[in-house]
Amino acid sequence: MERGRPKTISDKVREHICLIARTSPADWKVTAFSTWSLAKLAEHLVKQKWCRP
Repeated sequence: MERGRPKTISDKVREHICLIARTSPADWKVTAFSTWSLAKLAEHLVKQKWCRP
């Protein structure tokens, strides 16, 4: 039996987010900065429709 808050994203989406976070923004055609900040990563994920705002 699982406890705590229910998952809000699937394991597949979580894996994709982790993949993006471990790579350079340039790998995803984002050239305005060289490393992800949490805010920039979140903004990118929302724009790509991987997450809701």
